[in-house]
Amino acid sequence: MFRAALCIALAGAAAGAVPDFEYDRRRPFDVRRIGAEERANVVVEDLTFANTTGGRTAAYLIR
Repeated sequence: MFRAALCIALAGAAAGAVPDFEYDRRRPFDVRRIGAEERANVVVEDLTFANTTGGRTAAYLIR
């Protein structure tokens, strides 16, 4: 019984939770291409972009 109540409570909390994807839409992403390399018929691009704390975040774009 306790497990069922706990599952219901957690499911309700998760359903009402808002994803943490908020950001300042006025701030530019400032994407910078560091390099690119073709591997096995795909192109892997090394990128960085401005993050919300004023630093840069590394990323890969696979095309």
